[in-house]
Amino acid sequence: SEGGLLAGMLACYYPNVKALALFSFGGGLNFGEAWPISSGLQKKAEGASPAEIETEVNTVKDSLNYILKNPTYLKSYSGEDNTYAWWASIISLRLENAFLDLKIPVFLAQGSEDLMAPPVSAQKLNQDFINNGKTNLCYKEYQGYNHEYKDKNNKSHLVEVVMEAITWILDKK
Repeated sequence: SEGGLLAGMLACYYPNVKALALFSFGGGLNFGEAWPISSGLQKKAEGASPAEIETEVNTVKDSLNYILKNPTYLKSYSGEDNTYAWWASIISLRLENAFLDLKIPVFLAQGSEDLMAPPVSAQKLNQDFINNGKTNLCYKEYQGYNHEYKDKNNKSHLVEVVMEAITWILDKK
């Protein structure tokens, strides 16, 4: 997910990039918008009540707001190496703003059951490309697949998804 942000930034700012494939990233929402949605989806999948889901969403929003106001390398959030300073630097970053200027082929893969990178983010990016008359984005939403492209039986389809992206990009050359 975060790798998608980095890959997208590199593609936007380095002219030698010829094509881009993003997996389980979204791109239409920034982390500050997507993370609360993701947390709510995860709580819902755990069987939480609507009140518990709302509490989780609000807790994440409050945490992200606190991090933005206190960007330090001395505290971490959601992983030992993920410092407040790191999150503060990317929480509001919307890759879509630069993406719409890209002229290279972009393949965006998204699982419909992704609880980590909510599909609504990728759907928004795709719709914004369409609304702006951009034709260089191929958006593919894989029904029933999660963040790692596993189906409901926990069978991985990652290799198939990556091969489809590679094939699409090579066809554009």
